[in-house]
Amino acid sequence: MYPRQSILRRLVLAGILASVICQAQEDSAQPSLAKLLKQLRSDQWTDRARAYEKLRSDSKILSDLNVQEGLLDLLEREDQLIESTLRSSNEQVGVSDKYGEEYSEYVGNLGDAVDSFANWNDARQVCIFVHEPNNPESRLAAKIAIHGKIALPCLMQMYSSDVGLTRAEAASLIVRTLAKAPTGSLGDKAVLAAKQLVLKALRDSSEAVRIGTIEALGSFGGEDMIPALRLVAQSDPAAPAANGDSIRKWAAEAIAAIEKRAGR
Repeated sequence: MYPRQSILRRLVLAGILASVICQAQEDSAQPSLAKLLKQLRSDQWTDRARAYEKLRSDSKILSDLNVQEGLLDLLEREDQLIESTLRSSNEQVGVSDKYGEEYSEYVGNLGDAVDSFANWNDARQVCIFVHEPNNPESRLAAKIAIHGKIALPCLMQMYSSDVGLTRAEAASLIVRTLAKAPTGSLGDKAVLAAKQLVLKALRDSSEAVRIGTIEALGSFGGEDMIPALRLVAQSDPAAPAANGDSIRKWAAEAIAAIEKRAGR
């Protein structure tokens, strides 16, 4: 048997060695994390996606504030890329056409990951979600509507885009926000401005905007929008499709849906 002092010395040395190894592992992990955060800013979306996948795989890493800020910035840049892709192609090519369905899936997963730690009382973060591609029936749209007081200014600004599909998305989300935001939370002035924008969207030069707004009104619009929809049903300039579908027809259907919800 070892003398007591020898045993104690060995135990102390073992503890020091374990501490040194642990610190070395932490030190080696830091450059790896820094590298992943840098990779989030790569010009290649596949590199960004790979870095994101590595970061999201560890819940402890996802709780790091630097990682959260990096992923928020990443989602914002992907939103900008989606819009710029539409703009540069005159809305003829979307990101799924250009980069493949894998890209769209990656952005959707990224949005879900960011939502898991996002602060929905922070205007910048809410605006990032507002610009994420979605439709008025989605879970994200419902969450935007609940936080309508913060989201509405972003949606109004979003409608100023020169990309028709972006304006269409903004208008349709405004319709749902007006319908589903907590009662009294938006304020009379904001509600009036938002309704005026919806009326403007029904006359937008882009057919996509008019269609998106009509569809949203069919699902969430109130009776106060029926007069404007009647005007669209009577005079929208778009030619009908070969199968008989037309913006005028969809406006008439939206009116019927609103009247049904109102019990008329």
